[in-house]
Amino acid sequence: MYDCIVTGGGISGISFAHCLHKAGKQVLLLEKDDRIGGQIHTKTLANTDFWYETGAHTCYNSYVSLLSIVDALGESGNIRQLNRRYTYKLHTPKGLKNIASGLYIPGMLLHAPRALIVGKKGKTVREYYRCILGSRNYDHLFSKAFRAILSQPADDYPAEMLMKKRDSHHENHPRSFSFAGGLSAMVNTIAAKAGFPVTASATVKNISHNNGLYEVTAASGETWQATSIALATDPSSAAALLHELEPELAALLADIPMFHSESFSVVVPAKWLTAERMAGIIPLSDDFFSAVSRDLTEHPDLRCFTFHFAQGAKTDSEKWEIACRTLNIQPSDVTGHSLTTHILPSLRIRHLNMTAQVANQKKSDSIYLLGNYFKGLSLEDCVQRSMEEAERFC
Repeated sequence: MYDCIVTGGGISGISFAHCLHKAGKQVLLLEKDDRIGGQIHTKTLANTDFWYETGAHTCYNSYVSLLSIVDALGESGNIRQLNRRYTYKLHTPKGLKNIASGLYIPGMLLHAPRALIVGKKGKTVREYYRCILGSRNYDHLFSKAFRAILSQPADDYPAEMLMKKRDSHHENHPRSFSFAGGLSAMVNTIAAKAGFPVTASATVKNISHNNGLYEVTAASGETWQATSIALATDPSSAAALLHELEPELAALLADIPMFHSESFSVVVPAKWLTAERMAGIIPLSDDFFSAVSRDLTEHPDLRCFTFHFAQGAKTDSEKWEIACRTLNIQPSDVTGHSLTTHILPSLRIRHLNMTAQVANQKKSDSIYLLGNYFKGLSLEDCVQRSMEEAERFC
């Protein structure tokens, strides 16, 4: 018997379980995959210590909620500063160029003053930034840059949820950082040191509620009971699990579109790459969304670029061709590669203030919803939501 069963082992579920366990609650975390981390997925090249990120790749010292957990567990010594000298490059028909080369300066000067009087509230990314940057700058450059940030088309995303200014910063930590061994090492360390039980490869198929108890049933047939449940899954999966328990809430969650993407990573010996070290690549074409580089945590012998695509938009051979053409290499130069799939909410204006919308629809106070569809897509947004819900629980 548990005080709470948490479904979903990404940063949302792990941070929520950590907070409950710290408060003395009996909590169990269930994860459908054979690993925890969710959108945090660090991979390692076989027979080496070279790791690379295929999902979330950077943390910032404005992530004060996440850092509070890392510090409380005594793991701040494993934080690794990222090299801020390296910047993103534009992929153009003429090769890799500086970002500034894609700007139309007269348009910037003409439209920038509008930022003083035009607010983001109620506007999409396209509506707001086209207004303050000019249509030429937005259509040519910034629509691609914002798409790279979100790893999905950004035009219809709420402007006020993109690149939010955070009031607090943890000045004792680097402005941008990763973790020794990558971000998955951070997640695994939090779960291990926090001490709550984790059951992996447990796909939850059904949740029922009888006599004040929730019974959670996995695809294997194994069952667990708790007085409360927390769903730290994507909203479509949460909707499916809540269909019988909370039909109105399930309908609200099912209304959130989901975007499926693929990350194609190539590891290349540094000697074969002629391009200077960089943070990543933003294409002006629609070949891919972005390519994130491992160069920010520099390795003397190896480099890695992870290309992000819409799922199914390119064949495997097309992914190979795009990666090799962009990096000016041959397939034989690649030492290792991998393909990872992701699913992210594709929020719209109607999904603003999901905290209030969920509270209005939810009938039971013993159901807790967590994830990246309340405050935004960043790791800090997820942890903040989990901490608020944990406080409500306690």
